[in-house]
Amino acid sequence: MSAAFQRMSAAEYRARMGLAPAGTPEGELAPERLRVRGGALALVKPDALADAVSNPNPVALAPDIEAPARSRKPRKLTLTSGHPTEDQIHRACADWVFAHEGMYPFLRWLMHVPNGGLRSRGEAGKMRAMGVRKGVVDWILPFPSPAGRYTGLAIEVKSHRGTVSDEQQDFLDDAAAAGWLAAVARSSDEFVKVVEQWIRERP
Repeated sequence: MSAAFQRMSAAEYRARMGLAPAGTPEGELAPERLRVRGGALALVKPDALADAVSNPNPVALAPDIEAPARSRKPRKLTLTSGHPTEDQIHRACADWVFAHEGMYPFLRWLMHVPNGGLRSRGEAGKMRAMGVRKGVVDWILPFPSPAGRYTGLAIEVKSHRGTVSDEQQDFLDDAAAAGWLAAVARSSDEFVKVVEQWIRERP
C-alpha cells in the first residue's frame, strides 16, 4: 500500500474511491458504482453487477469511457537527417567488396584500416604505441591497378556532413602524388565508382 493511502482517514478513503459516507441509509445509495481495474474507471449499473464480477474488462461495460492510448517513442533516425551514417556506408562498401572478389581477385587486398572510431584514452595510447598513424585513410589497396593507370588506391569514407581532417587530406595528397587514385566517398555508390575507375582506367 502506498504512503498516501496509509495516511488517509476512513472518510477520505471512501470519498476518494467514490463510496458513500459511512452510515448512509441504503435507500440513499447511488444506483451506480465506480469499479477500478488496470488503471481504468468504469460505471457499473446495479443490474450489471453480476456480469461485472465475471467480466475481466470493465471498460467494455462503459464504451464511452476509454483508457488513454499509450504514446510510442519515435523511431531513432540516423545522425544525418536521413542520410546513412559513416558506419552504415562502410558496411555497404564491405558487402560490395566481398561480393565482387570472385570477379576481381585483387579486391581481396582492398582493406579497411581501423584507424578511426571512439576509443578510451588508454586504448588510443596503446594503438599509437603499436604504430597507428593519424590521418591514414579508411580504405587502401597498395598494389598497381590492373590497367596500369594507378600504383595504388586510397579512399576516405565520410558521411553526408563529415569533414576531412588536415592529416587525412595530407595522406590523400601524398598518395595522389605517388600515383595512387585517392578520393573521398560519401556513399557506397561513390565508393564503387572510385574502385571501378581504379580497375578500368588506362594510362
